[in-house]
Amino acid sequence: MRTPDRTALLVAQSNTGQLHRVDPVSGAGTHVHLGSVTLIGGDGLLMLGRTLYVVQGGSNVVSVVRLNASGTSGRLIDQRADPRFDVPTGVARFGDRLYLTNARTEVSSPQTERFTVVALPI
Repeated sequence: MRTPDRTALLVAQSNTGQLHRVDPVSGAGTHVHLGSVTLIGGDGLLMLGRTLYVVQGGSNVVSVVRLNASGTSGRLIDQRADPRFDVPTGVARFGDRLYLTNARTEVSSPQTERFTVVALPI
């Protein structure tokens, strides 16, 4: 995911909950300052302007973070949950909605189970 100013990449380190800003040329990364907020289980990322949506599948939430233009710091502005979440992973925008795929990691037979996508208003 690109930073709002499009000069670097943002990646989530799911096991520590940290967000990192990565220089695409050198590969060097720096920690994005979010205060005391961690994004444990961060998986799918979606940037809309300076607003970053971070899907945290293990927690069944989407954290909404407002970043500065360079993507070096931000603050949590919302956390969204939905009873239809079943380990959401990816996220995409279409129109005025976010669409999140459910991984359903606890199903016994993935080949025959039905998987779902959850739509949320932005």
